[in-house]
Amino acid sequence: MEEEVAELITSELADWSTPAAEAIHINLTHGDTKAFKEDFSPRFTYAVFGDDETIVGYKDLVIRLDFRAHDLRPTAMVKYGQKTKPINEQMAQLMDIERQLAEFMPESAFSVADMSSTNDIADETSSWTPPGKLSHTYEKDSRTFQIWVSPLTDPRAMEILTNMRIFVPFFIEGGTIGFLSEPEWSIERWKLFLLYEVDMKHVNTPSGYTLAGFSTSYRLWVFPAPDVIKMAEISHTMPPKTEFSPEQTSLPPTVSPLNLLSRERISQFIILPPYQGQSHGSWLYNAMVSLFRADPLVFEITVEEPNEQFDVLRDQNDMAYLTTQKESFSALTLPSTIPTTELHRTAFVPDMVSADDLFALRASSKIAPRQFQRLAEIHLLSTIPKNNRSVNRITRKANAADENDRRYYFWRLMVKERLFIRNKDQLMQLDEEERVSKLEATLPSLIDEYEARIDGFATRRRQGFLDIVKSFCAKAPSANGPRKRKVVADDDDEDEEIVPPASKRLTPAPPEKNKEKQKAK
Repeated sequence: MEEEVAELITSELADWSTPAAEAIHINLTHGDTKAFKEDFSPRFTYAVFGDDETIVGYKDLVIRLDFRAHDLRPTAMVKYGQKTKPINEQMAQLMDIERQLAEFMPESAFSVADMSSTNDIADETSSWTPPGKLSHTYEKDSRTFQIWVSPLTDPRAMEILTNMRIFVPFFIEGGTIGFLSEPEWSIERWKLFLLYEVDMKHVNTPSGYTLAGFSTSYRLWVFPAPDVIKMAEISHTMPPKTEFSPEQTSLPPTVSPLNLLSRERISQFIILPPYQGQSHGSWLYNAMVSLFRADPLVFEITVEEPNEQFDVLRDQNDMAYLTTQKESFSALTLPSTIPTTELHRTAFVPDMVSADDLFALRASSKIAPRQFQRLAEIHLLSTIPKNNRSVNRITRKANAADENDRRYYFWRLMVKERLFIRNKDQLMQLDEEERVSKLEATLPSLIDEYEARIDGFATRRRQGFLDIVKSFCAKAPSANGPRKRKVVADDDDEDEEIVPPASKRLTPAPPEKNKEKQKAK
């Protein structure tokens, strides 16, 4: 009923309606000076202003949201040419802009009418550095950028994230930041990564730092099952053992979950619009994953519900890491022939690539299962010449004359098997002919996506993109050298089962599994 009333109000007041994104003007400030010549606007406003993303009751509406560039303390100001009188209580609530913003901004944002008075609180010449530790410094277009990492238990880190929490629903579709109110034991799992542009003439003062982006991550304890232990051994990720003798009369010391084998999950990830399209996302992402790979307690890196843009960034950077740092990954290739007996309808779909090699590569790179499978598929597709990637060339399947045509047939077989197993519950409700049809229908869009990744990676490689990954790997500790434990003061992948290589299984796959692989063809 309330939604119907809101729609009626909106339709009757069309001349008094403003798209929220057009009304909102965002900038960062140093004192009275704007950090950017042009303001920027949010991508999404429905979390704040409703599904219609419209503000009613005003003409010439302007909502200024200014944030101090270093600690993101906000100031909100509302200006308008005309304001109509609300016709009922619900309309009055819709017109109460401050009330709608208040859930996403600290109370101080509305307590000062004049922007400059807020900024005067911070002495621009006083000593100031971001919270936590400096993780990485890099140069881009003759400008200096720094990435800082801090536990969210640091009060200054918590204050910064609280100040700018409205950026999450503004720039991440469906983004929420409810964890800020979680108990301390939960907050201890979180880290905040801050990307700043730094004016080296004013370094270590507030005026020297302008936020360019930020990300958060949190730690998830994982049960140390045998396959997890095996992965941890490969990646040199093993927690210290706790010595406890049965003769002891007291319990062993309490072990914090933060000191146990864990997944590290990347959560919010935002590059502010003035800095987008300049590779800063790759710098921030690589700073994060290089830190996680060097952490002996992190055995796997996951991502929480990545959107399409982040998927592209993640694929490009993970692929760059694997192809520059893992020679065995670059050497992966598809077979040109497979014995006829292994391709029989009643046989398993054969392993196109050594399962042991894939398992070891994934463990050492700490990449989540589904993400690694996709990267392996993308790489293997890239080893097949583009002219051979056509269904018209594989009518004879494994008997095609051209070895690259055969490899393309084997690649499609491998991908269809993965898709079948991943979607088994739905596909098993269909008859065999329809299952085959569904799998075939899925491949074209997947291949288009993979080819776009291959082309994009080739373009960025020519532009020197690999240097970003190499700059982090050069400073990373060697997996074979001496290791020191560090204390740093997922994803649709998380739910996928970690399956050890077939050669390491203690028992053969059950008959039902055999049937799955048979039907996957």
